[in-house]
Amino acid sequence: GKFVRRHRLATATAGIVFLGLLAGITGITLGLVRALRAEEIARQEVERAARESETADRVVDFMVDLFQMPDPSQARGNTVTAREILDKGAARISEGLDDEPEIQSRLMETMGRVYRSLGLFSSAQTLLEESLQKRRQQLGDEHPEVATSLNILAQNLEARGDYEAAVPLFEEALALRRKIYGDNHPEVASTLSNLGTVLRSMGDPKGAIELYRQALEVDEPARDRAGVQNNLALALQDIGELDEAERIFRETIETLIEGYGEDSPNVAIARNNLGIVLHGQEDYAGAKEQFSLAVELNRRVLGDQHPEYANALANLGSTLEDMGELDAAEKNFRESLAIRREMLGNDHPNVGIDLSNLAGVVADQGDLEAALLLYLESIGVMEVAVGPDHWFTAQIRSHYGRTLSKLGRREAAERELLSGRRGLASALGDDHQRTLETTRALVELYESWDKPTKAEEFRALIEAQEGGDE
Repeated sequence: GKFVRRHRLATATAGIVFLGLLAGITGITLGLVRALRAEEIARQEVERAARESETADRVVDFMVDLFQMPDPSQARGNTVTAREILDKGAARISEGLDDEPEIQSRLMETMGRVYRSLGLFSSAQTLLEESLQKRRQQLGDEHPEVATSLNILAQNLEARGDYEAAVPLFEEALALRRKIYGDNHPEVASTLSNLGTVLRSMGDPKGAIELYRQALEVDEPARDRAGVQNNLALALQDIGELDEAERIFRETIETLIEGYGEDSPNVAIARNNLGIVLHGQEDYAGAKEQFSLAVELNRRVLGDQHPEYANALANLGSTLEDMGELDAAEKNFRESLAIRREMLGNDHPNVGIDLSNLAGVVADQGDLEAALLLYLESIGVMEVAVGPDHWFTAQIRSHYGRTLSKLGRREAAERELLSGRRGLASALGDDHQRTLETTRALVELYESWDKPTKAEEFRALIEAQEGGDE
């Protein structure tokens, strides 16, 4: 967001032409009414622009004052961190601006955005909720700034993994922005894309794709469309359209570099996502290159305690694992897990994913019992974070079942694999690679268990899907 917005002041001039008393008193009266109305509109525009200018000036003054170097006599040689400065500013906003609610709500939103960009989602949440509440009180429920507050609050909830709470806020913001701006507006496209991202996180990639395609119908500059294209490619990857996803990611990276430069965090995100697709295509060398670039860029720009750094670190770990570099992979997973627990809390889906990844590499190293405990912990996190029916949870149950099968605990393995397959098939379809992998694991289990009829039943499912693909 920008501290200062530029407004074109709409001015109106009105002249009253007197044609003489014989022209009629009615004509004169109508002219006066129109002139007064035009004068009132012009006056309101001037007042609004003045309020906006004053608010923007106060916001700038506040932020400049906040981030000025501390007085050495007060600091007494101690280093003051950015987090301490932010916390001090948040307290000043909440306590010292009650008599200026418009400025207070703007500053709360600004500081909330800063906290969110640093991955401090809990601190952002408090400020963004207060900003929305104050704007509703000041401006009513149908003001553009209320829509802005709804959107950024929902984004923060999505980043925290609270998808159920984010959806209705995005839907309200979308309806309001369509009412205010119409369908062909960048704010509408942005909200469509944000809502699509939540649906994808909730296991509905096809619903997300529909929203992303709607967003791409809006006229926008190329660099603004790049974010939506990135999200579309992620959802296409979810349904197995890897070649199309790769093409879009490569185009997106070029567009982002042209629009923002090589060192933009947006470029790091797109490289990370391209790495995911290349990994899915088993191009591990290409995936390692993209993940490594994303890790270094995020470390340099965002720091080594940011959630985006952890994302790229974990994805690089998965590729290293598939390349047989197990010790390096384990190190990456443990570092990512520690960052996410610290920044996101223990019940975030990304914590569950890291636990599952760590379990996988521990199993590859031969410690199956330790892997089982990590998978169980991961499932517990996922059931709280996204629910027992989400495909994330189903995928981890499938991994857990395979590990049980390796240990010869066939009844428990059967239960987990069947549960995992049901969840994957429901969310992703019988023909998705993840579903087919779990189906193959069931065939292997039943063959080792000397249950040929059951093995043949699931082998037929695989053949039906692979035959359909041909």
